[in-house]
Amino acid sequence: MAGLAVRRERANGPEGFTHIRFEPSAKEPGGIFAHVNDHYWVASENSQVGLDLAMRVIESEFDQSIEESLKAVEALLEVSWSHNR
Repeated sequence: MAGLAVRRERANGPEGFTHIRFEPSAKEPGGIFAHVNDHYWVASENSQVGLDLAMRVIESEFDQSIEESLKAVEALLEVSWSHNR
């Protein structure tokens, strides 16, 4: 496995995208390293307002972001395992 990266624009909710990267593990022989960046765009001229907006997005989206990240990693592992049987 050389590596795989996928970027998905967010269709609803706060503006942004999810970037998922899979590559061979540098620590675990035969293992897979997964990295998920759930990126949100929060724009404001005022840094305090921008910070408040960012905190609201984190508070409202964090649990769903973690759940979707785990689902993405599990889906890749399922495809990998079914392909290698």
